[in-house]
This record gives sequence, structure tokens and C-alpha cells, in this order.
Amino acid sequence: MVSQEIIALLGETGSGKSTFVNRATNTDAFRVGNGLRSCTSEIQLSPEFNVDGRPVVLIDTPGFNDTVMEDADVLKDISAFLATVYESEVKLAGVIYFHRISDERWRRSDTRSFGWLKRICGDQTLRNVVLTTNMWGNVDSAVGAAREAQLAAEFVKPALDKGAQLLRHSNTTKSAHDIIRAILKNRRTALQVQQELIDEGREFHRTAVGEEINREVAESTRRLAQQVQELQNALENLRDSEKETRLQMEADIAGLLKEIRRFKDGSVNMNKDYRNRKAKAASLWASLRYPARIAISCIVLGALYWGLSLYI
Repeated sequence: MVSQEIIALLGETGSGKSTFVNRATNTDAFRVGNGLRSCTSEIQLSPEFNVDGRPVVLIDTPGFNDTVMEDADVLKDISAFLATVYESEVKLAGVIYFHRISDERWRRSDTRSFGWLKRICGDQTLRNVVLTTNMWGNVDSAVGAAREAQLAAEFVKPALDKGAQLLRHSNTTKSAHDIIRAILKNRRTALQVQQELIDEGREFHRTAVGEEINREVAESTRRLAQQVQELQNALENLRDSEKETRLQMEADIAGLLKEIRRFKDGSVNMNKDYRNRKAKAASLWASLRYPARIAISCIVLGALYWGLSLYI
């Protein structure tokens, strides 16, 4: 059993998760993207650090991107890793979700990303979630405070009503540790996606996360099919002399059909892809739980390879 306090970080691409890790660990452990470009393409584990004498490790996750298939991959990775952690009888200390206070308004993508948080955690575990607003240095303090008040009164109120906390990150180590302290006061509880995958033994597509992915895939496929039909109808009304327009429309139809196939293939292969990602997650988790054992294994394998090479 690992002794560290494990905390997962979730949020949109560019919401400041990697920067938070660097502040919390007081290092430059992770590269930080510029603007809305993410440098975190896969799950990463922070170096262990102490908060009030308690060892802490942060799970930095890829950000949500507001595109169905990219988010599906991100969610499979996150779910696979969380399931692997829970399978080893370790419960997270909690989850930190990031929102840029510098954004002028709450967007459709914010609603969507916040929805993923709720499906991952479930209502019963929202009390172990800290909703963190950051990038306060990029906005007038009064404007930021007004946005924060609106968040609390409207957009994240359902989560706050279920015990989540709304805290500011001022881009300092002290501020990051204060947020972590709020997490460490909680009683560890399994997240909804962990319970669904491990305790209930559900296939990924039957979890709340998987069902929502499939719903979005079906809706996106329906919209694409409608666009194909509209283009095909328009093609029938083109004159023979409009060859360039015809070629462009045919290319557009081919592109849309390809995208539809990609959506359908992704849905059909969802569980298989999840299992592949879970195998990768198991290796990553083992590197945290048994670093010495992993190192020894690498040394032994290296020695065996060197010994064999003498006879080749």
C-alpha cells in the first residue's frame, strides 16, 4: 500500500494543471504550454513532496479539448488510471478541478468539461473536490471577484451544494499547498468511475463516462450524416458546367463519410481501447508503487541483454 496522498488534477487544456504541479512541488518538473496549447498529452505523476509532513503525489492529466474523439481518448486514459489505482486498494485523497478566472464568460466547453468531472466523481464524492480558479494575475481583481461570485451562484453551485469547495490559486507554492490542505482534510472515498469499473465490474461503455461519450458520438454522427445528405442533394442540382464545385463537394462528402467511420469505429472499439490503456496505466502505477523493484528489473534485464550480446 502506498503511503502518499494521491490527488488527481482535472480541467480543460490550458487551464493551468501543469503550472500548479510546478508551484506545488516548487520545481520545473513539467513543461507548460503557451496559451491554450497543452504540453500534457498523457498522464504524468509529480515528484513526491510534503505538505505539513504528509507525502503528496499529484496526477497531472491531459486536458479536455471540446472535441468528441480527443476527449474520449483523454477520458479512457483517466478512467483507466483511476481504476488501476483503486484496484490496488488505494483511494484518492481528492480531485482538484481547474478553471481560468481570466475567461470572460462561462462557455459551452466549460459546461461540457465540468460535466465530465461530475461523471468521473459522482455526486457522493464531490465533497472531495476543490474547484480551483487560477490566472488571477491576468484579470482585474474586481472583475475576477465578480466572475467568481457568478461561478458560485450559478455554474458550479450544484457541486458546491454537494460539498465541493471553490478556492483561488494565486500562482504561488503557498497557495497551491493551501488548496492541497483543503483536500487532505477529507475522508478518502472511491470515485464513481472507480466504483463502476472495479466494484461493479462494468465494461467502460456502461459507465456514466462511457455512456456520455457514446451519446455524443451518436449526436455527432447524426449531424455529419445530415451534412452529407444536404451536400448530396445539392450535387443533384448542379449544372454539368460547374465541375470545380462538384469536385469540391464530392471531396467534402468523402471527408464527412471518413469522419463518420472514425466515430463509429471509436464507439465499436471503445472497450478494447480502454483495456489497452488500462494495461499501460498499470505499468505507470507500478513505477510509483515499486520504484526500486522497477529499477532492479531494468538492471537485471539490461545485464541479461548484455550477456546474450556476447554470444551473438
